Amino acid sequence: MKKTLAAVAVILTLGASTAANAVVSFGNTDCGTWINKSSPAQRVWLNGYMSALNAIMYAKIGRDALKPIQSAEQLHAWMDNYCRAHPLKMVDEGAFMLLDELLTSAGK
Repeated sequence: MKKTLAAVAVILTLGASTAANAVVSFGNTDCGTWINKSSPAQRVWLNGYMSALNAIMYAKIGRDALKPIQSAEQLHAWMDNYCRAHPLKMVDEGAFMLLDELLTSAGK
């Protein structure tokens, strides 16, 4: 599972700055901002980001990781909890953590 997520990270970093060594993701924000000033636009960004990650995973391993998520509100609630616990992390890091959690639980 970790190898699959690593492959996704490599794919997503193809457009990243070598100096920054980070994934370019327009609209990403830190968890502190997510908790204190989350906007509808940030929540829509998360929906799209997770959908894109899921599409890549489906193309690579044929599994729909987001299948257990039944609504955008569930996704947002998960991110709210993640960001409260990790206010110094970035929202896209939380997205990877959720994807990993869903793929790991589906594999059991």
